[in-house]
Amino acid sequence: MGLYNIWVTEKCNLKCTYCYENNKSAVSMSDETVRDMISFISERYDASDYNMINFHGGEPMIAFGRIIDIIDTLSGKGLVFHYSLTTNALLLDEEKLKMLSARDVYISVSIDGDKYAHDMCRKKKDGTGSYDEVISKLPLIKQYFPRFRIRMTIAAALSDRLYDSVMSVSQAGADVIVAVPDLYDPEWTYEKIDALKYQLLELDQELNSEGTVFVFYKKPDICNPQVCAGGIEEINISVNGELYPCSFVTGNRKYIIGDVRSGISGDLLRKFSVFYGRTNPVCEGCGREKICTSSRCKFINAEFTGDFLTPSPILCGFENMMDSLERMKLNIMA
Repeated sequence: MGLYNIWVTEKCNLKCTYCYENNKSAVSMSDETVRDMISFISERYDASDYNMINFHGGEPMIAFGRIIDIIDTLSGKGLVFHYSLTTNALLLDEEKLKMLSARDVYISVSIDGDKYAHDMCRKKKDGTGSYDEVISKLPLIKQYFPRFRIRMTIAAALSDRLYDSVMSVSQAGADVIVAVPDLYDPEWTYEKIDALKYQLLELDQELNSEGTVFVFYKKPDICNPQVCAGGIEEINISVNGELYPCSFVTGNRKYIIGDVRSGISGDLLRKFSVFYGRTNPVCEGCGREKICTSSRCKFINAEFTGDFLTPSPILCGFENMMDSLERMKLNIMA
C-alpha cells in the first residue's frame, strides 16, 4: 500500500476547542513544495500497490484549487490514486462538489453530534457555533456523495451525549459515522470511558437495524492492526514538505524523517522503525495485545508517556472498555 497524507494548508475558518492545529502557522503549501512533492510521490509510485492520498488541514477546502491541481497533475502523469479529504463543509458548494465527485474524491464531513455538542466544540472565529450551516449542506453533499462519511470527535465533557449525538447525525442522513475520542482531552476518566460502553451497545443495536455503518475509536481502514508502517507504506507530508512517519506526530520536528526534496532518510526512519512490532513490556499477556492501538502505534505511546513502549493509561482504559463491550455483544448473541 502507498498511503500519503498531505497537509495542503494549516489555515482554518473555525477555531475548534480541541484542535491540535491552533498553535501552528496559518500557511499553505507553496508552488515549489507542490512540485517537489509530486516528483517525490511519482518516483515512489508502484502501479501494483493500492495507492491513496488523503488531504488534510487546517481546513483543506481553503486550498481547494491546490487540491484539484495536485489530483489533475498526478492523473496527467498516468498515476492512479484513491483520494479522500475531511472537511468542515463550510466552503462546500455545488460547483466544488461536482469537481470532487468527477475526480472520485471520497468526502468526510466533521460533525460532532447534535447542535449542542457540535456548537460547544466546533466554533467559528467569532465564537458562534457552526452546526446550522454544516447541517444545511448535507442534502447537497448527499446528492453527489450518497455514502459520504461523518467524522465525529468526542470530548470527555460530552461523553454522556454520545448516543444522542450519533443518532442525531444518523437521522440527518449520514450512512457512515466514525466517532473518535479526543485522546488529548485531560478530562477523560475511567468512569467516563466505561459509561460509553452502554451507549455503544445501544447504538450497535439501533444502527445495525438501519443499515448505518458506525465505527468508534478504531481506524481499521487505515492502519494495520498489528505493525506500524509509518515511513514505509504511510508517508505524511507537512505543509512545508517535511516527511513524517505518522499523522499523529506530523509537524513535531523531533519525528521528522526527511523532506520531499531529499527524500526519506534511512537513518532518521530507523530511529523509530526499530520499535515497530516490538512488544510493550507491560502489555505481555493482555488479551488485546495483538489488536491494541498501543501495541501498534508507538507514536501515540511516545506522545503520551514519553516512551515508545509504554502505553497511556487512558488508552488502556478505552481498550479495556472495548473488550468489555465485545464480550457483552457476544453474550447477547449467545
